Amino acid sequence: MKLEEMQKIWDSKSNQTLYVMNEKSVENHVKSRAHKANKNAAYVENFIIVMNLVVPIILFVIAYANTP
Repeated sequence: MKLEEMQKIWDSKSNQTLYVMNEKSVENHVKSRAHKANKNAAYVENFIIVMNLVVPIILFVIAYANTP
């Protein structure tokens, strides 16, 4: 959350400056970060699946090529 997104409120009783965050903005930010994390996790899962399929094939080809 950036400082520009916060609203400044003057509390007249205690003469102190308070800062309030826009709840909708925070919620949107958290949702976008969660969506990005889910997208990255799906990418990593798919990459691992592909590697688990490709590497054994390569190893079998190398082993077959080296047999007399």
